[in-house]
Amino acid sequence: MEEAGFRMPVLEVLCRYLKPARCHDELVIDTVLAGLGRASLRFECRVVRQADGELPSCGMTRHCFLNTAAGRCIRRRSSRSCWSGSRGTERQAR
Repeated sequence: MEEAGFRMPVLEVLCRYLKPARCHDELVIDTVLAGLGRASLRFECRVVRQADGELPSCGMTRHCFLNTAAGRCIRRRSSRSCWSGSRGTERQAR
């Protein structure tokens, strides 16, 4: 995306600290694309302690699509993109 002149800067961050994580804990970070709008997207993540499956923290980030040449956030050209999976899959399944 950056080679094409686009970036996804962070607009908003939310982190909920639920339980402590120690220095030597092995943590797994699960991230999913939770929302895809015309001009922004949202990722949700969970931090899971590998040893016991406890959830020390969770959160989300919201990003916009930035045209680096114009220096402003823009709308995506299409509602279908590499973010939404295979082209036409949703339409054929309905």
